[in-house]
Amino acid sequence: GSISVSLSLYHSRLCFVCSHLTSGQKDGDEERRNSDVHEILRRTRFSCAIDDNQPQTIPSH
Repeated sequence: GSISVSLSLYHSRLCFVCSHLTSGQKDGDEERRNSDVHEILRRTRFSCAIDDNQPQTIPSH
């Protein structure tokens, strides 16, 4: 899972993502970890009540 925060500081847009991914010690962990990252990037959406021009996804920052 993950938690993400999007914010603007002066004229810079920032995105912080904290996630807990598999360690990679077992066979198949790398594929699962990559799949989890893909899901985090695909499913994370930000909303903003102040500025409609704010990025709505992690990659759009």
